[in-house]
Amino acid sequence: MAPWVKKPHTTSQITNSGSYSCAWILSISRLTTIESRLTSVESRLTILESRVAGVDLRLTKLEDRVTTLEERVEARFYETKPIWERALAEIAELRDEVRQEFADVREEMRAGFQKIDERFEILEQKLDVLNEDVLTVRAKQRHLESRVSNT
Repeated sequence: MAPWVKKPHTTSQITNSGSYSCAWILSISRLTTIESRLTSVESRLTILESRVAGVDLRLTKLEDRVTTLEERVEARFYETKPIWERALAEIAELRDEVRQEFADVREEMRAGFQKIDERFEILEQKLDVLNEDVLTVRAKQRHLESRVSNT
């Protein structure tokens, strides 16, 4: 109790002594009610603090689990990184091979077309010669036909 409150402390003692006024008795009664309410609030606050401590503990455990998962993911990344690097290197190598093959095929086709062009040129020359020969033979045939028909 507060130091300014004089004994007797209990309500029954105050009522029995008769030395205090009724207002004083009501004030003490109110103080007792407030004190019991404060005790109740303190109790609830203690419960709340313990629940917050429990939530804090669970949050700490959750953070630990997330950290563990992050470490596992990072470890797996390092495990699979060489596989991906190898795959990418093989893809790059394959791309280079395809490009080289394509260049080789292009060169072969260019050489083949050049040979075809040369053969067509020779064929055109032969056709020109053949055409001249056919025209010469026809001209001679007409000449012979006209001589035979004149005789």
